[in-house]
Amino acid sequence: MAHPFQRSRSASRTRLIAAGLPIRVIALVERSPKTHALLVRPNSSVKSIQDLKGKKIGTPTGRSHLLVVRVLERIGLKDTDIKWVQLENDVGRAALLSGAIDVWATWDPFYASVEVAKEAIPIVDGTQYTLNYVALFGRTEYIEQKSQKSWKSVWNLWVLRWSGRNLPKVRS
Repeated sequence: MAHPFQRSRSASRTRLIAAGLPIRVIALVERSPKTHALLVRPNSSVKSIQDLKGKKIGTPTGRSHLLVVRVLERIGLKDTDIKWVQLENDVGRAALLSGAIDVWATWDPFYASVEVAKEAIPIVDGTQYTLNYVALFGRTEYIEQKSQKSWKSVWNLWVLRWSGRNLPKVRS
């Protein structure tokens, strides 16, 4: 991490913490479940989550992808009812567009880039399946040495976000 604080919308930083790296969650600053989705090509035979049985689903996290797992649970499928393809997001787009996978489980900015280009459409997003908090992380050493500055930074971030969402109240 180049800066003392960073934001993350994925579980990647959580995995780093679990691996023992010296970073710590400082705050959960927003929820963004719509930034995760299961995507298909516009001409796909997969039109809804009900069509997932037997399909190849590509995801960077393999069988542990929370959105996929929860969607399968909701429709009564087991993780063995689909074909898991573990691939990184940088190759997910090509795999989906080439037909190597039927469904791509991904998140922003990958999700937005294929949607804007009209190369893929979502069959479901994370709204009913995952809270997907955006977390603010910091290096443990920095937080411990400069705890007052750390909390001031978190407070300033919250005030800026609140102000942006509540501009009429701020102006009055």
